[in-house]
Amino acid sequence: TKTMKTSLITVTTDLGYGFATGQLKAVVAGLGFEGKLIENHDVKPFSIVEGAYGIWQLAKFCPPGTVHLGIVDPGVGSDRAGLVIKTKNFWFVGPDNGLLYPAAVADRIEKIWKIDEGDNISNTFHGRDVFIKLAVLLTQSEKPKGEEIDKIQKLEFKEGQILHIDHYGNAKIWGKK
Repeated sequence: TKTMKTSLITVTTDLGYGFATGQLKAVVAGLGFEGKLIENHDVKPFSIVEGAYGIWQLAKFCPPGTVHLGIVDPGVGSDRAGLVIKTKNFWFVGPDNGLLYPAAVADRIEKIWKIDEGDNISNTFHGRDVFIKLAVLLTQSEKPKGEEIDKIQKLEFKEGQILHIDHYGNAKIWGKK
C-alpha cells in the first residue's frame, strides 16, 4: 500500500509549548520534512477525551492525505500499543488509548497497524522516538510497518460530556443541538 503524498502533519499533544515540543520539531527537521506542521500542544495533561475532540475537529478542515499525530499518552512505557490508522482520506498515528478513534471512525477506517516500536526508545517519550518519525515517513510515501490488526481501543463521546474548555472559559459539550 503506497501512501498518499502529502506535506501536512497535524500534531495534537498535552506536552505544552517547551522542551518536549522543541525535540519533536528537531526530529522532524532531522528527517528532512519540509512541509507544514499544524501544532496544538495545549490539551490538558492526560486528557485523552480533549485530545480526541481536538483531532476530530481539526481533521474536518484538512486536505486529503494529511497525517494526524496524537500524543496524549498517559500509558507511555506500558504495554499499550502504538497505532497507524489509514482512513478514507487521512493517516492517524499515536497510542492505542482511544485518542485517534473518533476522528478515524468519522473518516471511515480502512486499515490499522500495530506499530513495532523497537527496543531503542525512551519509555517516557514515544511521541519523539516512534510516533513523529512514523508521521514523517508516511508523508514521504513510506508504508506503515507492523502487524495489521482489526480492533483498537474505542472512545465515544457521551451526551452532556464536557470535551474542551477554551481559554475564555467556553465549554464544548457533546450533544444534540
